[in-house]
Amino acid sequence: MHSSIYTGAMASYSRAFIRGGWLASLALLFLAGSGAWASDDSTDCQGGPLLVKIHADWCGSCKASKATWARVEKELAPRAIVIEFDVSDRVAYEQSLSQAQALGVEEFFREYRSQTGTVAVLACDSKEPITILQAERDFEKYKQAVEKASRPS
Repeated sequence: MHSSIYTGAMASYSRAFIRGGWLASLALLFLAGSGAWASDDSTDCQGGPLLVKIHADWCGSCKASKATWARVEKELAPRAIVIEFDVSDRVAYEQSLSQAQALGVEEFFREYRSQTGTVAVLACDSKEPITILQAERDFEKYKQAVEKASRPS
């Protein structure tokens, strides 16, 4: 049905797995299977809101929040689509840009790409930011943001 969509998804999956980690790859596969690459830009939002992090290996706040982010990935993944965009170097940046384009969040990525340590909860359907956290280490704030985004509007 969506063979070109599937091919694009698999290419994005391969790039994300090489640099973006297994959770980003899983999110891409989930979205590929859900029809997120459909030409009408409709996304099956049953996976919840998007929880997106701008990361760099050299980022001090990213390092400081590493344990919190690991908990976010583990505990909030069932309620949100957890994605990490790596901007550590040019190759990682280009791969993350491709991933952002595939997910329909290129505008967010371009706006926040230089603000490492930023985590945003985006509405799944509109891709609009609901909550933006900067260098946050309090897990409860992530949990509250996902809960807020998951409530029907």
